[in-house]
Order: sequence, then C-alpha cells, then structure tokens
Amino acid sequence: MSVVYGGDTSHEWGKLVRSFHGPIKGVDKYGRRYSALNPETFFWAHATFVEDIVTGYELTGYPLSEADKEALYLESIDWYRLYGVSMRPVPPDWDAIPAVLGAHDQQRARGQPSGSGGLSHVPNDASADQQAFV
Repeated sequence: MSVVYGGDTSHEWGKLVRSFHGPIKGVDKYGRRYSALNPETFFWAHATFVEDIVTGYELTGYPLSEADKEALYLESIDWYRLYGVSMRPVPPDWDAIPAVLGAHDQQRARGQPSGSGGLSHVPNDASADQQAFV
C-alpha cells in the first residue's frame, strides 16, 4: 500500500517491492529459465491485484461501472511504473486485462510457456515462495 499511498516515498517503496522479486529465478526441470522480474510475469501479477479490486466491489454488491474500471486501471499503471519493470507488456486499457489473465491461465493449464518466454516459466515444483509471485 505504501507504493500507492506513500506520497514522496512511493518510488522508494516501489524499488523495495521490486527487490523482493529479484532472487526468484532459476531453471525449471525442462531447462527453461524463469524469473519473477520477467516483465510479462510481473505485469500479470499486477493485473491480478487490479482485477481483485474489481471483483471485491462486485462481491460486496457495489460493482464498478466500466468507466470506473478504466479509471482504476489507468491509475494502476502509475502504481506499476513505480516498480521500475519494463512497461512493454502493459496494455493501454482495462478491456485488455481479461485477455492478459486468460492467456496466462490457458498457458499454465497446457504447461506451455508464453510466446514471449515469461508467464508459465515457473516450474510446477517451484517453492511456495516462487509460485506466490506467478
């Protein structure tokens, strides 16, 4: 929450959160390299946080309008930018988020890596800490 509400210290909090992810990397049992700092993986995690906020509103009986979802997403891009990870996988609008989340789910179900070499490159036998960031 300090990344979002930290004011003048938000950038430092973003660097700190990113640093937690650095050690989460390796080679899976198929010889594929993986890293929690892979931009597609990192953005996928971010997208799940934003989607969780939207779902939370829906489950409590106060669904967000499409305009509010878009505003939340656009604000979340500023939050994501503070982590200092590549902006390459960041889609321009909220409408793309279901595809981002769905593509990851489909790839993981098939045990296949993403086209860019990121999202499903965390092995099934990775530690719980490693899987927590995917």
